[in-house]
Amino acid sequence: MAITIIDKVKDPTPKWTYKPKPSFRTELEKVKYRELWHQRYREGYQGLSGMHLYYLQECFLKDGADATLIRPRWRDCDEWIINDIHKEFWNPTQALGFIKRREIGLTSIGAGLLPFYTYTMYPNATFGMTSCDKDRIFTAFSDKSQTVMNHLDLDIRPTISRERATPNNVYWELETKVLNQQNQIEIATAKFWSKETAQKEQSASGFSGTRLRAAFFDELPLHPRKELLLRSSRACFMKSNNYPGLLLWGGTEEESLTAE
Repeated sequence: MAITIIDKVKDPTPKWTYKPKPSFRTELEKVKYRELWHQRYREGYQGLSGMHLYYLQECFLKDGADATLIRPRWRDCDEWIINDIHKEFWNPTQALGFIKRREIGLTSIGAGLLPFYTYTMYPNATFGMTSCDKDRIFTAFSDKSQTVMNHLDLDIRPTISRERATPNNVYWELETKVLNQQNQIEIATAKFWSKETAQKEQSASGFSGTRLRAAFFDELPLHPRKELLLRSSRACFMKSNNYPGLLLWGGTEEESLTAE
């Protein structure tokens, strides 16, 4: 019997490293560059899914206890996760969930990558996110969503035209200049919701009536009102009997974590 020893200590060779944006001589060169990369973010490039490529090229993360600002590096675990999200994002049929260990980085993907990939592809879209308690949702917003938003390249960074913050919710309206079908520039307005949904039944129905192109429910298995949250938000992703929107949810496997 042949035995194959797989070395899981050594990291695999990265499939991609960040490619800096070149200098442009004309505005037309910049427009053509952005059109090319937009196509790559939709279709994929050099063996990477478009969403994963966007993560590596456009996003920033806070790293470690000192919150050093870094670009994501290619990791095989990110590829496994993001490839599934990319597939379901473009052909949504059902909610997509991941149960994972600590330090996998799903919150960086769900609260950082996913909303801004959504807005780049659909500048008029609405995105929502929540977690199992108020502390976690606001940490995800400040550490992941705001970090990506504040450091996106100016070519694709939306402008916050309206902001409303309460002790339980954060709401942004994000404006982007786009070309319409008549090749004229117009303003697209996207919406971003970060909501507390765990404290009472009314808050668990917080997304009811909102049409969502994508959403991230962090630590869903620990959510004390997850059944109500899921029931009340089901129609948010539907059009007739189809799913034009993506619900991504995550949970963490750890002995000290319980839903009580």
